[in-house]
Amino acid sequence: MTAPRASSVSVQKNRPRQTGSLSPACDECRIRKVRCNKEYPKCSSCRASNLPCEFSNKGKRINHTKKLVSDVELLGSRLGKIEEALFRCLSVVEAANTTRDSTPTQTTSRSGSEGHADREEFRRGSVESEESWSDGSSDLLAHGERDPEADPLHYSSPVASLYFEAQAAGNQLISSTPSTEDGSKPVSPRMSETLTRSTPLEAYLVDANELFQELATGPPPVTEPKYDDLPPALPPRTLLEGFVEAYFTDLNPFLPLYDRQSVLDAIQQQYGPRSDGPDLAWVCSFNSILLHTLEAKSSAAQPGGHTGDSTLERGLVVHLLLNARRCYNNFERLLQPRLANVQSLFSMALVALRYFSFTMFETVFAQACQLARTIGLHQTAAGAPQEAERRRLFWCLFIIDKHAALAAGKPCLLPSYACAIPIPSSKCGSLIEDQFTARIMLATILEELYRRLHSARSTRRGREQISRRAIQLSRRIEDWAVQHEHALQPTGTPEASQVLAAAELQYALYICRVLVQRRINGPESRSLRYIHARAGLQLLQELCNCDHLGGRRVGYALFASVTLNYSLIPFLEVYIRVLQDHPQADASDVALLTSFAARADSLAAQTTATSYTARVREVSALCYQVVTRLHQPPDVAESQVDQPTLPDPFWDLSAMAADAGWDTTPSAPQFSSNLSTHPDPSFFLDAGGSVGPAFSLSDPIFTDGGPVMFDNLLDPFAGADTSLGLMQ
Repeated sequence: MTAPRASSVSVQKNRPRQTGSLSPACDECRIRKVRCNKEYPKCSSCRASNLPCEFSNKGKRINHTKKLVSDVELLGSRLGKIEEALFRCLSVVEAANTTRDSTPTQTTSRSGSEGHADREEFRRGSVESEESWSDGSSDLLAHGERDPEADPLHYSSPVASLYFEAQAAGNQLISSTPSTEDGSKPVSPRMSETLTRSTPLEAYLVDANELFQELATGPPPVTEPKYDDLPPALPPRTLLEGFVEAYFTDLNPFLPLYDRQSVLDAIQQQYGPRSDGPDLAWVCSFNSILLHTLEAKSSAAQPGGHTGDSTLERGLVVHLLLNARRCYNNFERLLQPRLANVQSLFSMALVALRYFSFTMFETVFAQACQLARTIGLHQTAAGAPQEAERRRLFWCLFIIDKHAALAAGKPCLLPSYACAIPIPSSKCGSLIEDQFTARIMLATILEELYRRLHSARSTRRGREQISRRAIQLSRRIEDWAVQHEHALQPTGTPEASQVLAAAELQYALYICRVLVQRRINGPESRSLRYIHARAGLQLLQELCNCDHLGGRRVGYALFASVTLNYSLIPFLEVYIRVLQDHPQADASDVALLTSFAARADSLAAQTTATSYTARVREVSALCYQVVTRLHQPPDVAESQVDQPTLPDPFWDLSAMAADAGWDTTPSAPQFSSNLSTHPDPSFFLDAGGSVGPAFSLSDPIFTDGGPVMFDNLLDPFAGADTSLGLMQ
C-alpha cells in the first residue's frame, strides 16, 4: 500500500514545474489562486464551483481594490440618478393626488389620514441634508401649516398653484349665486343683483374653472408632427438674404444664438456649388431665422394686428411651417455632437413653443441642452475656435432653461452648480451686453427660486421656513435691481432693441417679486404681489398703446417675448384679485386684463390649437369674458354674447410697408381670400393643399427689384436639387 504511494510522489517530484507561459490558467483560477488543469470547456475547479472558465492567458493579476472602487463609483452615480428621478416622481404624484379645490376635503377616512401621517413621517426621517442654499432651519412642517397635498402653494409649478387659486376664486363666486331651489346662503344685495342679471357669467366661470383644472393637473396637449413624404429643403436664398440683416439687427442681440459671420459663411456654402446635399442643421436654422424675423415684423405691424385675408405672410408662414415640420420628422439626424446642431435644435425648440406645442418644445430643448453638455459648452474652452459664439449660445440656453423649469415645475437641465463658465461682468461698456448679463444673473435667481420654494424637496419644509427663504430671495432680487439699474432704466436715447431688453427685464422683475411674495407669510404680501402684478400689466399696455410707431413695435415684440419666455403669473394674479374683490374691484384692472387678452389673441393667430400661445389665448379669453360680464351693464353684456369679443388676429401690411420696404400691391394671380380667421390646425400639421399667393417686393430688400412670384420662389422647397434626400 505504501510503495505505490512513494512511487507516485517521486514521479511528481521528478515532473518539471510548468510556468505560467507554458500552462496558462483560466481567469477564475488565477483570481482564486488555485491550480488549473485546462480541461475544456471548464477546468475541474471551475466545474466544481460552477464558475465561468475562460483562458485569457493574462500576465498581470487583476487589481481587485481598483475594480471595487470603480464599481462603487458607478453604483453611486446610478443611485444619484435614481434619487433625482424619485424626486421628480414625487412632485408629479403629489400634484396628481391633490384635491381639486384649495381647501382640504372633510370626508377623508381615518385610514387615509393615517397613511398620510405615515408618509409625512417617512419624509421627515428621510434625507435631512440640503444643498448649500439651506438656511439651517429644521422645523419641518411646523407652526400648524395646512396639509401640503391640499395646499396649492406646495405645487412644484407656481403657475399650477395660481391655476388652482383662480379656480377656487371662481368656485367661490359661483357658490355665491343665489338659488331658490336649494336654499343657499344669502348674499349681499348688490352681488345678488349682479349675478342674477348676468346669465352667461356662470357658464364662463365653469368653463374657466375646468380649463384651470385641466392645465394644473392634466398633461399638456401633445401634437405629433405628421409626415408628407417630403424631405426638408433650404428656403429660397432671396428671402433669407432679405431677412437675415433684420434678424441680426433686431433679434439676435437680444438672444444671440448665432454669429453673423458664421451665418453668412454658411449661406455661401450651403447655396453654393456642392456635390452632396445641404446640411440639415443649417436648413433648420435658416428656416427658423425666417420664421422668427417674419413673426417679429408681423406682430408689431399695428395695434390689434389686423390685416386682410389675402396676405403675403400667411402663405409664407404656412410654407415655412411645413418645412419646419419636415425638420422635426428628421429630428434624429441632428443629434451628432456639433455646434451647428445645438443651434438648430435650440431654434427649432423656440419655433415649437411659438407654433406647435409646449411638449414638443420640451423634447427638442432637452436634446439641445444634452448636446450642449456633450460638446462641453458648459465648460471653459480658452483658445477654442468659435469660443465667443459657444459661450453666448450656452448663456442663451441657460436663460431659457430657467424660464422653462419655472413654468413647467421641473428641475433645470443646465444647473448653475455644474457650469464652469464665469458669469460676465455686469458693466462691460455696451448697454445691450450689460442687459444680457443682467438676464444671466436673473436666471440664476430664478433657478434658486425654484429650488428653494417650489422643488420637491421644499415640500418637506414648513411654511415658516419657506417664508424665511422667500424673504432672503426677496432681498437678493432687490439687490439685483440696484446692481443692474442702468440696464433696467437706460438713459439717453436707447435703440429699440435696448428698450425691448430693458422692458423685459422690468417685467421679469415684477414676476419675481410676485413669486416671492406668494410664499411670504405676512399681512402685506397679498397687496404687494397685486401691486407688482398690476405694474407688469401696465408696462405691457403702455408700450403696446404707444403713439410712436417704433415704441409700439417694441411693445408688441415685448408682448410676444414675455408670453413665450414667461408665464401668465401677473395676469392670473390680477384676475384672482378682481374675482375676490367683486363688486368693489377696480375698473382699470378690467381694462388691463382686456388689453392683455386682445394682444394674446393677435399673437396666437397663426398657431395650432396645442401651441403655448394658443393656451395663453384660451386662458386670457375666458378670463376676459368673466370680468367683462362682472363689470358691464346687463344689456351691454348680453349684446356681446354673439359678437366677437376680441379683434381678428391678422397682420396689417399697410403699417409695415413704410418701415420694412414691402410693396403691398400684389401681382396676378391673387391669393384667394376664402381662408378662415383661425386656420385649421391641419394647415400646419398636414400636407393637404399648397398655398401660393403672389407678391412683389421693393428694392430695399431685394437688389434685383421687380415683381417676384411667390410660387416660383417656393418651387425650390420641394425640388430635387435642394432636398435632403441624398444626404448620408
